Amino acid sequence: MIIFEWSLRLAGDGEPPAAEDTGIWLQRQFAGIGWPPPRIFHSNADRDLLRVECRFEDLDSFESAWPRFESAGLGRRLGRELGLEFDDASECRQLYSTQYVRSAVDET
Repeated sequence: MIIFEWSLRLAGDGEPPAAEDTGIWLQRQFAGIGWPPPRIFHSNADRDLLRVECRFEDLDSFESAWPRFESAGLGRRLGRELGLEFDDASECRQLYSTQYVRSAVDET
């Protein structure tokens, strides 16, 4: 499994958007570019940080979806459509590869 993590930080002292508004917008946008449903993380301790995670079955499916993310300009559109200003230097994109292994237990 491949996990793509995308995070953005609000610029200045802006008030963070309502989590529900952000979540609905992101769900629609990711569906519109053919991406898996995003998981959106909010933290009361770090209120100005938006962190989004998408899971892909394998690297090939991520690589074929990546150009759609790049061309969508979601960070700029998110800010414009929800009236937010993000610190462009804070944008972070990370890719993780994970494997889940089921333990073989003999229960006889």
